[in-house]
Amino acid sequence: MHFSRSSAGDVLRLALPAVFEQVLVMLVFTLDTVMVGRYGGSQALAAIGVSAEMVATVSNIFVGMGISIATTSLVARSFGAGRLKRAEEYATLGILAAAASASMIAVLVFLFAGSAVRAAGAEAAVSLIASGYLRIVAVAIFFSMVLSSVNAVLRGYGNTKVPFVASAITTMTNLILDYGLIFGNLGMPELGVQGAAIATVIAQALGLTFSTTYMLRRSKVKPGLSHIQTLDIQRLKSFFRLSVPASMQEGSISLVRLLGQFMIIGLGTKALAANTMATMIESISFMPGWGFALAASALVGLKVGEGDHEGARAYAYTSVIMGSAVMGVISLLFLVFPQQLISMFVTGGEEDVVMLGALCLAIGAFEQPTMGASMISAGVLRGMGDTKTPFKVSFLTSWFIRMPLTIILIFFLKTPVWMVWVITAVYWLADSILLLKSMDSKLKALGHI
Repeated sequence: MHFSRSSAGDVLRLALPAVFEQVLVMLVFTLDTVMVGRYGGSQALAAIGVSAEMVATVSNIFVGMGISIATTSLVARSFGAGRLKRAEEYATLGILAAAASASMIAVLVFLFAGSAVRAAGAEAAVSLIASGYLRIVAVAIFFSMVLSSVNAVLRGYGNTKVPFVASAITTMTNLILDYGLIFGNLGMPELGVQGAAIATVIAQALGLTFSTTYMLRRSKVKPGLSHIQTLDIQRLKSFFRLSVPASMQEGSISLVRLLGQFMIIGLGTKALAANTMATMIESISFMPGWGFALAASALVGLKVGEGDHEGARAYAYTSVIMGSAVMGVISLLFLVFPQQLISMFVTGGEEDVVMLGALCLAIGAFEQPTMGASMISAGVLRGMGDTKTPFKVSFLTSWFIRMPLTIILIFFLKTPVWMVWVITAVYWLADSILLLKSMDSKLKALGHI
């Protein structure tokens, strides 16, 4: 693995907007959680934690990691090979698949929100808050999932700036409406947690409107219903050959994470609140990994489409090195300022929750570089059209390392919640080693295929 200075500029050009986009996505949710925590305390934080995990699980499995990944990879390789019509066919297919999945998921979340939260074992007060929040957020799920697929099309031909602008619009709208609707400021009604949900719906709708308008008017790849009429069975097979393993990979990771969240509920509301705060902060930290992974997928995909295998290797290795280094720097903040970061979420009187959350965050510092390496190497493989390897690795590490350790230590032994973070550090280390080896092997084989 070597660093290419000549490739670094292109990696940064695509990665930085993608990084900032992902940071904004998580920043708005984190600040949303901060405001909710300051409004309603530990119970409100716990409710948001349960709700967020459920929403993230279903949306990422079907669109965020399945349909969007397939769309970016196929559009990138088709565009890189100079086949614009094929790229537009894949773009159309991806957006329609996302819209259909989003509609189904939004309806299911709305209908079964209360049952799902109660089944998770949350306390009665937490369950009541979470179910009301989820029923409103169900509408936002549709907008956010379709937005994810539209942005995937844009990234496919190397446009990461428009998705960043869409995230900026979403973030600013969400924060302004949060401030007004949660606390009753700016002449708006005081709606508490439900106000946060309404703000999310409006913000996601505006973001989708912006990206869709740009795509239809100025994008180099313009989807349209006319492309469906000429779509052959091979395109469908290619799309599902990539999207299904990618969805299964996210399903493997998310289901283990969600089951772990349910086990944490059994440790009590304070443990759940502490874990939620630490997770929210960490969610921002690993966004650079996602940003570099998105850039790597697009750049490697374009180079593979062009037949430039040496260029693909240079972009891949440079992306992994740069992204992991950035996350290594961020991990230092978790080690030096964990208590200060956690304190942003709650007011006085809950020092024990703050200290527990700070310990979780400090332990989480050790998983940042390996998490980055895992994300980006998986992104490289997807850019090459390989979604099966990331799925196989994540299935192995999630179900044979992370899940057994969580069941034994958290469910049966009832160890403190910070032990969850020790487990995930071990999990990310194993995941990164296996994915890096797979990526290196696939890249070396490119010129010999």
